[in-house]
Amino acid sequence: MTVVVAAITNDRSELFLIKRNNPGVNYDQHYALPGGKINFGEDPKAAVKREVLEETGFEVEVQDVLPAVWSNMLTAAGESEPSIQAILIAYRCKKISGEFKPDGREVSAGGFFSKDILQKENCMKPAQEVFELISK
Repeated sequence: MTVVVAAITNDRSELFLIKRNNPGVNYDQHYALPGGKINFGEDPKAAVKREVLEETGFEVEVQDVLPAVWSNMLTAAGESEPSIQAILIAYRCKKISGEFKPDGREVSAGGFFSKDILQKENCMKPAQEVFELISK
C-alpha cells in the first residue's frame, strides 16, 4: 500500500501530529503525521490534500516532497504478525485554512509538537525522522 503524509509546521517550527485511533492494530494511540492511502488513479499531491482535510479539517498547500521514503510494517487487527507493508511518501505542506477537528473514528487528538516533546510521546518512527528532515 502506498501512503502519503503531510509535514505541517507552524511559525515555532513545531510539527502537527494526529493521534491514531485504530483499535487492534500496532499503531493504535500512536502519534503520526496526517495522511493516508492513495486511491486508485489519484494523484499523490491530491491524496495528501484530501487526507489532511479528512483527518484534521485543514486545507493545505503542498510545497514539496521530502527526500526520503519509509516502509512501515503494520499488524492488522486480529493478527499477531505484520501483514501489511506501507510505503510512505512525505510532503512538506503549509496550512492555509481550517480548524483542527478530530473525527473521533480514526483520529482522537492532534496538535503541534516540538522536537523534545515528540521524542517523549508514543510516536511512529517516520514522524520523528520527518522532523529531522525539516529541521535541517
